[in-house]
Amino acid sequence: MNAHDDVSGASDPLAVAESLLAGDDIAGLIRHLRTNGDQLPLSDVARVLRVAAQVSGFDDLAEAAADVLDADGDPAERAQALFDFGYECVERGIAFLAIRPLSAAVELEPQAVPLRTELAAAYEREGRHREAVAALRGYDGELPW
Repeated sequence: MNAHDDVSGASDPLAVAESLLAGDDIAGLIRHLRTNGDQLPLSDVARVLRVAAQVSGFDDLAEAAADVLDADGDPAERAQALFDFGYECVERGIAFLAIRPLSAAVELEPQAVPLRTELAAAYEREGRHREAVAALRGYDGELPW
């Protein structure tokens, strides 16, 4: 058992994530974020994932994470950054990390169909079918099938 494997409620999730990053344990970081990522602010998730993506050579994910950290003012710009980050998470096989940014993007731009469909795709990849349907049902309009 690795010292980082004991991530019960006693450990600070951000400190554990940063320790895993410092040890170049990217797989351990991803496992940690699967079970503890919701305890971290989205900005911290984006920050540690940016570094992990850089270390792994995933420039697209690193750039999308950086854009989330840089997007402040305009809601449409923030929604786009959140969408891009969520999309790259889905593309890299970590759809569970895409759900929060995509949900936040939908809150900012509730009538943007691509945001809802990507959120539904992230839920589907995680086997959360009821939530995928709910993401689509929340749209007030015609979906392009």
